[in-house]
Amino acid sequence: VSASHDGYLGLRDPVRHRRAVVFVKPATLVVVDLLSGKGWHEYEQNFHLGGPATLLADEGCVEVRAGEDDAGSLLFTSAASAGGASLVEGQTEPIRGWNSPRFWEKAPSPCLSVKGRFKGTVLLETCVVAGTGRDKRPQVSFPAAGREARLFSVVKTRTEALEETSLVNLGTGEAGDESLQSDASYACVREFPDGGLELFGRNVGRLVRRGEVLLEATARMPFVRARLERNALRYEARGEGTVSVRSGDTDSVVSSMPGITWEKNGEFVRILADT
Repeated sequence: VSASHDGYLGLRDPVRHRRAVVFVKPATLVVVDLLSGKGWHEYEQNFHLGGPATLLADEGCVEVRAGEDDAGSLLFTSAASAGGASLVEGQTEPIRGWNSPRFWEKAPSPCLSVKGRFKGTVLLETCVVAGTGRDKRPQVSFPAAGREARLFSVVKTRTEALEETSLVNLGTGEAGDESLQSDASYACVREFPDGGLELFGRNVGRLVRRGEVLLEATARMPFVRARLERNALRYEARGEGTVSVRSGDTDSVVSSMPGITWEKNGEFVRILADT
């Protein structure tokens, strides 16, 4: 979901706020906020949390648990490790850190406050990973700060099960860094310890990882998902056109799509299926 609002356009130096929210199954939420202005501004983000919370500044995250038996969730923000984040609870001026468990009642609750200053355009990134467990915390990293007018975010997540690179593109053309580039509004590449590879995206026509083309389509596809296994390529898509997926030694394509046709073309599998 991507949307914007004009609530800050009445400022002396107008600022437009745009937000993209991506839910990545099974349990990751990526939030990207783009603030576009000209002069200097101060910003403050407040994340109201639903349970006891601990700020882990050295890990760049906040741990939230609903109870002792809860697996817990981690909220990562680049501001946490940079010293621009703090936990507040039950404040009255300004009003922050409250929730309403039932009608006509309010109770103090943790609130993560993220503050900073920017000039021109700034992009703020947040990543929430649910069900992390106490001993298996994922590692999450964001792009290095300082790049002005950046209209994309590359969020990298590493767990025991996989390494995941997500690209959120708020621009209109191809964007990204050396780890992942695409013209998609959202694209993701997952690498597994056994050598397996999975890629998927929304509104995607081309996907490049570390200079190597992984996917290329004759037209941008509303949705594409491909998983490379030992001897098969599992493929699902929505849209019209031919899609070429780098497949290595894969010699078969498995899909639930009706009327799919494919052929091997060097390192790629060319797939035709209009849906």
